[in-house]
Amino acid sequence: MVRGLPPGRAMSATWTLLDLAGDVVLLLWGMHMVHNGIMRAYGADLRRVLGRMLGNRVRAMLAGAGLTVLLQSSTATSLMAASFAGQGALDLVPGLAIMLGANLGTTLVVQILSFDVSKVVPLFLIAGFAAFKHGTKRGGRDLGRIGLGLGMMLLALHLLGIALEPAAAAPALRELLASLTGDPVLDLVLAAVLTWATHSSVAVVLLVSQLAMSGTLPPAASLAFVLGANLGSTVPALLSAGQDRVAQRLPLGNMLIRLAGCILALPFLSTLARLLGTLAADPARLVADFHTAFNLLLAIASVFFLDPLGRLLTRLLPAKAKASDPAMPLFLDYAALDTPHLALANATREVLRVAETVETMLRAAQDALLAPNSAGAAKLSGMGKTVDRLLEAVKAYVAHIGEDAMNEDDARRRFKMLAFIVSLGHATDVVERGLATSGFRKLRGDIVLPPVEAEAVTSLFGLLLDNLRLALSTLISGDERGARALLDAKRRFNEREHALATQHLASLRNSNPASGLDASALYLAVLRDLKQIDSHLAAVAYPLPEAESRQSATESTEACP
Repeated sequence: MVRGLPPGRAMSATWTLLDLAGDVVLLLWGMHMVHNGIMRAYGADLRRVLGRMLGNRVRAMLAGAGLTVLLQSSTATSLMAASFAGQGALDLVPGLAIMLGANLGTTLVVQILSFDVSKVVPLFLIAGFAAFKHGTKRGGRDLGRIGLGLGMMLLALHLLGIALEPAAAAPALRELLASLTGDPVLDLVLAAVLTWATHSSVAVVLLVSQLAMSGTLPPAASLAFVLGANLGSTVPALLSAGQDRVAQRLPLGNMLIRLAGCILALPFLSTLARLLGTLAADPARLVADFHTAFNLLLAIASVFFLDPLGRLLTRLLPAKAKASDPAMPLFLDYAALDTPHLALANATREVLRVAETVETMLRAAQDALLAPNSAGAAKLSGMGKTVDRLLEAVKAYVAHIGEDAMNEDDARRRFKMLAFIVSLGHATDVVERGLATSGFRKLRGDIVLPPVEAEAVTSLFGLLLDNLRLALSTLISGDERGARALLDAKRRFNEREHALATQHLASLRNSNPASGLDASALYLAVLRDLKQIDSHLAAVAYPLPEAESRQSATESTEACP
């Protein structure tokens, strides 16, 4: 930030606004680094703690407050809670309590940062840089991110104060702010839009406190901006819920609570400003204290009405009947993309659902090859397209999972997930273009496999289905022993397929097979296709035993803060 400009330019409203915008961006980036450092190092632990504290609304409220203090963002807490609720993992009333706690958590963050702690900025920056640059373990680098983020936040607040010092002598800037702060409703809307755009009510409230301290923002207008910041913080979670009515309930309930509080407080802002002014002479303290009092009183008043509010939201937003389209994803919650651990769990559930369809396809292919009717072949015609659409949806979802919040385990799981999705797609292609084609060829030519070959095909299908289940277990657990077991199963499958093919070719050389050449060609084609499918399924095992794969999968996410 350039500070040493000629006096005329330094006092200009344009330069002051640019200076102010740069400081706000630095504040937001510092909060982003703290959030990512916490999620990388302790994201899974925080989710487990959150899950254990949902027994009653008071504990849920405390959990929401604590999580917000750690993540420096009530929006992040709200998005996490809304995602849990959308999947049915969080009841509505405890979820609303978490939202109330998240709003209380922002008041604690604002209270702490409203004090002058600029003297510790160098300590945070130096310690954070040292930990990130020289940390050998994942946790050390994540702590470095947190230290750097805190240092940037405090530095940004210090620079905000410096940037606003000349504002008192900048008539153009004061006229601009005066035109925007003449109407408390307009102030509220402006702050709400700014909070939605930045996804951070903490940053907006801290900015308002600096404006108030510099004298560029009147007390009543400052309080209106605080109300708008509280209301605007509810918008991102509501928008991320999409068209899912169940997922919309929690963020809508939080918005209604905030809106009710704003409507009740708005007519009394001037009176409240005078009252709080007698208790806190410092305008910045007035903003922080009002922010705390508003959220505390709103939480106390609302906690007793969460049950009727929950019933109202359930009536307003009834759950839609599940779509009958089998190719429609059921578990891909896009609100969870910024929480990699949760997003990967959603993708895993969807892949398991796809695998059930693949298993059904394999059984239908077996029926088409061995049964005397066309029922199995007819089933295969539509299932292949269903699997392709689902796999494309899962692949796009996994590819969009936020890398900034990923730790090493998350990056490795994503790499493994994408590899398995591709392999499962190839296996489905073989079923659709190989086994299904063989099934239709059998029907058109009225080919019947003799008992020995039919029994061999049945045994290979059984081994293939077992290996499919083992591949899914390996995908979920990530266990190296499971990966090696899958590779052993693949080796046994290949040996069995090779023995059957060799035995059949020997019978062709030594005699005139009763099955005929058409049946022989069909049999060998089926053996080849089953071997290809098994190879694709076993591909999930290859990245796991190799330590170098882990490094390459996470190199890009660990290289930058």
